[in-house]
Amino acid sequence: MSMGLAQIRRAANFTFVNFINSGAMPSLPPIRGTWYYVDPYEGSDTGRTGKSLSQAFATVTKAYDVCISGRGDGIAVYSGGTTTANTSTYLSAVLDWTKWGITVVGICAPTRMAQRARIANASTATSLAYLIDVQGSNNTFYNISIGNFGSNALAVGGVKVTGNRNYFENVHMIGGGGHTATADDYDISLNAEENTFVNCVFGSDTYDKGNNANCNLLFPGGGAVCMRNRFYGCEFLSYHSSGTTAGAIRSAAGDGIVRPHLFENCSFIAYDDGGTILSEASVVIGTNPNNGYFLFKDCARIGYVDWGAVAAYCYTNAPTAHEAGGKFEAANPS
Repeated sequence: MSMGLAQIRRAANFTFVNFINSGAMPSLPPIRGTWYYVDPYEGSDTGRTGKSLSQAFATVTKAYDVCISGRGDGIAVYSGGTTTANTSTYLSAVLDWTKWGITVVGICAPTRMAQRARIANASTATSLAYLIDVQGSNNTFYNISIGNFGSNALAVGGVKVTGNRNYFENVHMIGGGGHTATADDYDISLNAEENTFVNCVFGSDTYDKGNNANCNLLFPGGGAVCMRNRFYGCEFLSYHSSGTTAGAIRSAAGDGIVRPHLFENCSFIAYDDGGTILSEASVVIGTNPNNGYFLFKDCARIGYVDWGAVAAYCYTNAPTAHEAGGKFEAANPS
């Protein structure tokens, strides 16, 4: 199925649900290579080809291993049964996704978050720093959740993206979901060029992030050029029982981003279940970029006092805002 640039830019016109109901893809989307099937419910990594549901692997790691970089292969992650184990493929080690051109589709209810086609750390892998590092380019991920729930203090991250021109739609990413929060926690770390995120969710309103300067989206900097990444219709969620130091986005260094980064129709929510609105300082925290800025178009925030050092690197078009302790302001874009 082909998709025009205007559809990508206006994410509401292109959702995973519309995609699978469009008639252009009666089952799985067309790919150039071979589909490999993953079924945590009845699959096995032993003695299987992975080329049909009856021959499905049990883990996404095994399916990734047999994919050939650049051939255009695909991985279909199925969901069966009614337990977490039946719907989850577990990682015992970090998956460095160095291959190019793989399409991943979760075959489950296309919910906004916590999809039951799920990738998580194994119960024996409690100290993985992150789960997947998408280092390759031209990969696509649809309708899947990826969560790091390790109990060790080292399990700070969910997904890293260090490869260019990858696409994520209806993907839920969680990092640091199983330990006492630290300032290093993040759901996605992004240090690459021209990646697109549509209708994705980052973080959770369940795990207490405490009074720490952590974030959903980390721009770590450190040498790689990070520019022209786009976010359409995404949600950034966090739960804090106290504090004013956290942000949804953290620019960790002056070279964290280059050129504009666009957030269109996105929501930034810092939640507290005590019934009061939080007063987190700003959506963006950290170090001002040397050569880039953040643009928030038709976005909303709640629990954050401000967007950031607006004059320096954050720009908005009269977004909807619920100021901490203030009034609700309706958007009136110019």
